[in-house]
Amino acid sequence: MFRWLMLLIAIISFAYSLLRVADYWEYEELAPNIAQRFKQAMSIETMQAQIETQIKAQQLHAAQQSMQLAQYFSYPLDYPTYQKQIDELDTIYYRSTTNISHFLSGFATGKGDSNIAVAGAMTSDFTVIGDVRDLHEQYQHYQAGQSVNQLIVILSGVGISLTAATIGSVGVTAPIKAGTSLLKFASKTGRLSASFTQELLRKGQRAFDWQKFIRLSKAENNVFGIKRAAMQTFNPQAMKSLSQLGDQANNIRKATSSTADTVHLLKYVDNSQDLASVEKLALKHGIHSRGIMTVLGKTALRGVKVLKKSLELLLSLLALIVSGLLNLYLLFPSRKKKSKKSHKRVVSH
Repeated sequence: MFRWLMLLIAIISFAYSLLRVADYWEYEELAPNIAQRFKQAMSIETMQAQIETQIKAQQLHAAQQSMQLAQYFSYPLDYPTYQKQIDELDTIYYRSTTNISHFLSGFATGKGDSNIAVAGAMTSDFTVIGDVRDLHEQYQHYQAGQSVNQLIVILSGVGISLTAATIGSVGVTAPIKAGTSLLKFASKTGRLSASFTQELLRKGQRAFDWQKFIRLSKAENNVFGIKRAAMQTFNPQAMKSLSQLGDQANNIRKATSSTADTVHLLKYVDNSQDLASVEKLALKHGIHSRGIMTVLGKTALRGVKVLKKSLELLLSLLALIVSGLLNLYLLFPSRKKKSKKSHKRVVSH
């Protein structure tokens, strides 16, 4: 009787230990060692050659970023000499002519590569001019039977209503507006992946109905009519998921202090999980995020997977083994004991 009671206790203990092991058999992802990975991928000689090439090509902003990145990871370079060369080329005339032309180009077309050009494009969106221009352009494509970029349509339509909401809410919706404008710019310049574009479309279609917009626009085919149709088509109640992505894009912009860098980083995003990972990277590494992603690519977003609660797991495994052996012992008593019992029975007879 006692042995059966012990067996029951051992079985319960074994089942409990098995459940504990199952609970701990989970992985957690540790952040990657960016500094180690970066230095493995970029030698001192390569970094030096990159800075010197950028200075010679008068790519002063890029050279300054490369130099800051090298300092961030403690490369032993001649920084005072590089800074002196950059300062000599970065004259007031160079800055004014370059910045003005880039800003105007970005404001007028909504495209460009430099930080100033992206700023110009975002400024045009915040004044509604850019969003109305892009929406009207896509509507003309539709009328001419040409292909329509539905994501540009959705983000432009949403942008028009968000601008009005930003004014009405004293800037409360401004971060979301800035983020959606960045997403639109990235789409226009071909920096969004196909998979992330599809995800944005699925989430954006709930907030802006393209077919309804077409019906409303047909009655009045002009810029003002298109703006009114866009505002009537917008559904603010369906903006939650798209607003989150816009907010994350804006957080990246604030962390990197650069609209152009944000647009560059968006090309590494294949889904909303990637966007969250890029946001985390930007919040940690700030202005150096673009340089890190340029060198490491998406490996900068991948951490190292390790078993969670390793000590508890080992203890649970030990308890599982002990209870399992106890079960075997109680279920199958040793042959010597059995032989002794059988011998006693023979003697008694």
